Amino acid sequence: MGLTVVNFFSFFTVLSNLGAALVLASIAWTSVQRPGTLTRTAGLALACVTTAMLVCAGRWRSTLSPAGRPGTRTRS
Repeated sequence: MGLTVVNFFSFFTVLSNLGAALVLASIAWTSVQRPGTLTRTAGLALACVTTAMLVCAGRWRSTLSPAGRPGTRTRS
């Protein structure tokens, strides 16, 4: 069960990174072709990818922080 959960989150990380790269590349390409324009679809895609990246970052932060609590520090 534990390995399945790890595999799921690592797959989600890869997908969110690929999605971010594709969306940002397409927005960059569009802005080169037509400067100053951002379509509603591009804005929605950017919002979706940003949300996915924030969820992924929050999950990794809570997973990798000491005792599973974000923002806590341990004394050395």
